[in-house]
Amino acid sequence: MGELAVGIAHEIRNPLTIVKMIFESGGELTERDREVIGEEISRMNTIITHLLDYTRPKEAYREPCDINQSLEHSLLLLSHEFDKRHIRVGKNLTPGLPPVMADPVQLQQVFLNILLNATEAIDGKGKITIDSYPNGADVEVCIEDSGNGIPDRIQEQLFVPFTTTKRHGLGLGLSIVKRIIDAHQGTIDIRSVPEHGTTVVIRFPIIETLRENHEEVK
Repeated sequence: MGELAVGIAHEIRNPLTIVKMIFESGGELTERDREVIGEEISRMNTIITHLLDYTRPKEAYREPCDINQSLEHSLLLLSHEFDKRHIRVGKNLTPGLPPVMADPVQLQQVFLNILLNATEAIDGKGKITIDSYPNGADVEVCIEDSGNGIPDRIQEQLFVPFTTTKRHGLGLGLSIVKRIIDAHQGTIDIRSVPEHGTTVVIRFPIIETLRENHEEVK
């Protein structure tokens, strides 16, 4: 809670300081002043919105989902970004995967966030590889990038809110991803070697596994 409070204070103090400086500079506000104030207020609103997404418990709507379909849709949404950054994408999606019980919107949020992180980790040309396959009682997704990797000091706190290596990042993305995956009884494992890329492995239990676990509890 202390780390969360410090992170919130830091993220909100910066835009507040900018707005305060503009008002204290004296004189009438210029059009550019108004634009900057609007931008900083929007930034604070974004911070609060993401924070609420992280802290607010959600009873997700669940339905049988095709992991491959969610991955394909995510790749389609990011295709322009891949082209712009000259990033090659390799897909090894196992056909006919068993469905998982998930909120399709939140599932999309998980994959988009991980893929965006992979994209932003690559300077210049690079490659992202996506694999999906059954693994025992789970469906497993492996997303690997050829980017800069994650510093050791950051790896220790990857899922702590406001932990980020991005210049303009809020550091809430992976925290929200972890929360969504936990709510779906899944797991996420991130392995990274600085200057040699990052591998993210996500596991979701197949529907039959969830049914068996439910029967055991009963």
